[in-house]
Amino acid sequence: MNDLKLPERRVLPDAVRERMRAKLDEGMNRRPRRGTHLAAAAAVVVLAGSGAVVVSQLGEPEPVATPPPPREIIQGPGLDAALAARELDRCWAAVRTSGRTLPDRSTWVPVFTVAESHYLQPTVVAARVDGKPLFCVTTRTTVTVSDPGATPGYAPGTRTGVLLASANGIVAGVADPGWDEVMVHAFHAGGSSAEGGIPVGEGLFATAVSERPEGTTYAVAPYREAQPNPAGPVNLPPAPAPLVSIEDRPVAPVDRVSEAGRFLGDCLAKSRRPVSDPQSYEPGVLLSKGYGRLVTGRADGAWVTCAEGLSMATTDVNVREQHAMTLPLGDGPPVRVIAYDTVNITATPGGEGNAMAEEVITGVVPAGATRMTLAFGDRAPVEVAVANGSFALWQPENVRVPGPNNSSDLPPMHAKVYDGAGKLLYDGPLHRPG
Repeated sequence: MNDLKLPERRVLPDAVRERMRAKLDEGMNRRPRRGTHLAAAAAVVVLAGSGAVVVSQLGEPEPVATPPPPREIIQGPGLDAALAARELDRCWAAVRTSGRTLPDRSTWVPVFTVAESHYLQPTVVAARVDGKPLFCVTTRTTVTVSDPGATPGYAPGTRTGVLLASANGIVAGVADPGWDEVMVHAFHAGGSSAEGGIPVGEGLFATAVSERPEGTTYAVAPYREAQPNPAGPVNLPPAPAPLVSIEDRPVAPVDRVSEAGRFLGDCLAKSRRPVSDPQSYEPGVLLSKGYGRLVTGRADGAWVTCAEGLSMATTDVNVREQHAMTLPLGDGPPVRVIAYDTVNITATPGGEGNAMAEEVITGVVPAGATRMTLAFGDRAPVEVAVANGSFALWQPENVRVPGPNNSSDLPPMHAKVYDGAGKLLYDGPLHRPG
């Protein structure tokens, strides 16, 4: 699940999740239909085929054409009015700071919002300015504004076009009037990914993708089977340049000089996966073996893990971004807890037949922590490397316990964390986000 070549688990937008749940409930009351599973990031497409016959007065069946089903009304993306107002104000300020010209902020009309803060994705506000589409994309430190005066890059044979492909992984544009939902494909030298079930709001769409725009070709297709596209996805031309893309909330300079700092900067720069605000991460723990390295980083309540495994002449880079966690423990009030993830570092230094893998346990600790111990189940505690509010250790041998369906998992883990004076800062379990 955490192999370097696999994308991270993604959290579905609420609108898509609710639509899928409604479809499931509805389908349980229907006769079974033939279907197929579509391997995409967002949903399952149900294929339905049916025929009808009528019986004449002589009792002989007579085939007739089946009328097309009525077009299903698809709920568009939602609008968080308060969020939209706040982020559009920020984008308007960035436009003015950059010396660019747009109609007054009072004329900007929000259409929908897309926000997935759990995985640190950018926030997107789709709006119209004098009737023209505008996309406002914000992160913790940056603002990107699409150019409402630009002509969309249309996919040939469609009226679906791209207006923005941001460095932090947002693809947004206008949708063909006949498309209720959009699927966006990303193709690059290392493979491909797809985001499906992207709802359309007033002719506009926006989604976070798993690939950076450099070296990536994007393609689109209607998502729903009621809108077939026999030719498959159609390539989009390059997106127009954004009107504004600035760091409006600069952070203090971080370490890119130490060995850990240099590796973190280089690793994030080589990542195929978009990383929001890479310049804000302070390096933490650096682990290294002959065929792979891993470094942690912390920034503003979030942590990042960047791992590099050597695969013959190439380098595979794996990036995780997570929020720190606040959860209830027992019956008490919510408290800050230790969050962790696991990352596989794989390598094939002698060819595909010589693959090796190591698993790393990594996560966050209180900012003042200087020492940590970790106990796996009833084993004796082991010392864990800690730096700049994060920790990492190579997974000890033979600590996994049997799980369901012949799987294995880590046993319950108990951490103790201390500051430089030996004061106990945390004494409790580790929690895995999601």
